[in-house]
Amino acid sequence: MGDLDQIDRSLLRLLQEDGRRTTLDLAGRVGLSPTGTSQRVKRLFRDGFITAVRAVLDPRKVGRGTLVFIEVRLDHTAPHVFDRFAEAVAKAPEVLECHMVVGGFDYRGFPIWRCSRTSCSGSSCHCPACAKRTLSPP
Repeated sequence: MGDLDQIDRSLLRLLQEDGRRTTLDLAGRVGLSPTGTSQRVKRLFRDGFITAVRAVLDPRKVGRGTLVFIEVRLDHTAPHVFDRFAEAVAKAPEVLECHMVVGGFDYRGFPIWRCSRTSCSGSSCHCPACAKRTLSPP
């Protein structure tokens, strides 16, 4: 982990647990002043150790009931095919993450929000709340 000391590692762990921790709270937990803690956290962002802070949503509260993971195998594994697939995924708002993997599939852990309505029929859902879209293959 590069140029990280024990305090940096503690800050990263604490922020992974709760990205909304205040500088004052972090400082108390790692034994630094708030100013020193703030400078370290800014450096962790600047140096790319922390790339984003996100909220984890309750799918039921936002009208989505199930988080589905699928595995994708592409017909061809040429760089331009991977690029076209990545472009298609980036345009799909229902896709939360997509990871290229090694093994039997090209992409795995491809979460997609699905409709939470009890009348939803899954893959053939046509309800207005679902707004399902099919990705065009590359």
